[in-house]
Amino acid sequence: MRSTRECRIRNGVAVRPSTELREGTVDDIQMESYRSISGRSLHDIWNRTIDTWLGIGAEYFADHEGGGGEMPLERMLMFEEPSPGILLIRSRPEIERILKAALELRCPGGSQDRDLFTEAVVRFWQKMTSNVFRMDCWDLKPARFKTSRPADWPHREAGITSLSFVERCPVEIRLWTGRGTGL
Repeated sequence: MRSTRECRIRNGVAVRPSTELREGTVDDIQMESYRSISGRSLHDIWNRTIDTWLGIGAEYFADHEGGGGEMPLERMLMFEEPSPGILLIRSRPEIERILKAALELRCPGGSQDRDLFTEAVVRFWQKMTSNVFRMDCWDLKPARFKTSRPADWPHREAGITSLSFVERCPVEIRLWTGRGTGL
């Protein structure tokens, strides 16, 4: 099965078409994509997200849980496509100050009335969808987004985790995939 699309212009930017689908079922292709993700690759996507947007970087720490301490600032994104999953990014409130300072350097006055942590999570989701699945997230069913806390998490360990630091502020990314994620 092959699919082709023409390149589109969205907000003045050319949007690349998705790559051609390979032989196999959609579930096979998506699970293969999930298997390609590691804690390190989550960090790499996070680092590219904040670097291209704000010109700041993140330092990779670990691809296992723990080590970041208390992180009360959480955003959860629940998605059904390209296959079911939950993305959680959490940090400390200081990350908002770091993001704001970086944006103000690039665009003075640009951070007013913006929830930059939420924007970072959405930008990460867009980049992850593009890099891992070679898909434009605008072509998928809408993801559900919420502020969360650990009691909202699925009742199993995340399949993939990553811990990074942005200016000594921890940022943890957790990804639950497949059926049974509570969707």
